[in-house]
Amino acid sequence: MKRVVLLLIGAVSLAAVPPSVTAQAHQDYSGKWALSQSKSTRGAAGNGASISFPSDLIVTQSNNDVKLEMHYPRIEQPQIVVFQFDGSEVTIPVAEGVVEKAKASWQGDKLTITARHVVTTQFGEFVTETSETWSRTGNLLSIQKTASSEGIKDTQTAVFDQKS
Repeated sequence: MKRVVLLLIGAVSLAAVPPSVTAQAHQDYSGKWALSQSKSTRGAAGNGASISFPSDLIVTQSNNDVKLEMHYPRIEQPQIVVFQFDGSEVTIPVAEGVVEKAKASWQGDKLTITARHVVTTQFGEFVTETSETWSRTGNLLSIQKTASSEGIKDTQTAVFDQKS
C-alpha cells in the first residue's frame, strides 16, 4: 500500500511539471554575428569555392521559427529566409534556373538545416545536398556545413563572433 501511494505521488508530481521543464531546451541563436576567418576551418569563407558562408548573419528566433538575414561578400542584397521549426520546407530565392528547398529542425539543442540546391543547365541538372549543424557556446556560433554533389563530399566549419 505504501508503495502504491509513493508511485501515485511520483506520477502526480511529474504531471504537475510543465512540459517546457521536462523537454530539452533549445539554443538561442538570436543576434548579429560576424564570420571569424581565424577561428574557422581553413577555406571556410563567404562565397568560397566549395562551401560558402555569409560574412555577416542576423538571426531572429522565436519558439516557432528562426529568421536568417545573410550578407555575402560581393552581393548587394542580403538573403532572407524564415524557417519554421515544424520541419516544413521553404523555397529559397536564389537565381534564375536555380531552385533551392530547405528545412530546419532541432536535433537535441542544436539547429539542423538541410537543403537541396538544383541548378538546371543545357547539360542537365546539377544537384548539391547540404546539411548544417549549428551550435553556440557563449558569444561564438559554429556552423558545420557538409555539401555533397556527384559523389564528392566536403565539410567546413565557420565560426562567428557575436557583434550584439
